[in-house]
Amino acid sequence: MKEADLVQFASTCRNAMEGWATRSGSMFHRFPIGACGDATNLIGRLLKEHFGLNGEYVCGEQHPTLASGNHAWYEAAGYIIDITHDQFEDTGLVGWVFPLSSTWHTSFGEIERSTYCEGWFGYPYDAYAAMLAALEAR
Repeated sequence: MKEADLVQFASTCRNAMEGWATRSGSMFHRFPIGACGDATNLIGRLLKEHFGLNGEYVCGEQHPTLASGNHAWYEAAGYIIDITHDQFEDTGLVGWVFPLSSTWHTSFGEIERSTYCEGWFGYPYDAYAAMLAALEAR
C-alpha cells in the first residue's frame, strides 16, 4: 500500500471519528483524548478488512515528554498510523501517517506490540460504522 493511500485512509478515519467527540453517549466522547487504544484497534481492523493489510498494534509507555500514561498507534506497510497523537501537546507531528523512524514515537521507553487477528471483536460499533461509511463513500 502506498503512503498516499494510507494518508487518505487515516484522514478519512480521523474525520469520521471527530463526529463522535461531542456525543456524550459514545465511548469516544472527547475524542481524541483517551481514545488511542480503541481507535488503533479500529484502524487495524479496517486495514485488514478493506485492504488485506496486516500490521501491529503498538503501545508505548514512559515517554520523556509525557507526565504519565501510555499511547497506542498502528504500524503497517512500513508506516505508523496515529490518528490520536494530537491529544498531547508539543508532539511536533503533523498529519496522521509517519515513518517508522518518527522521533516522537521512538522516544517511548517501553513498547509492546501485538498483531491484528481476525478474532478482534467489533466494538465500538458506532465509531466502526462511521469509519466504514466514510471509507465506502470515498
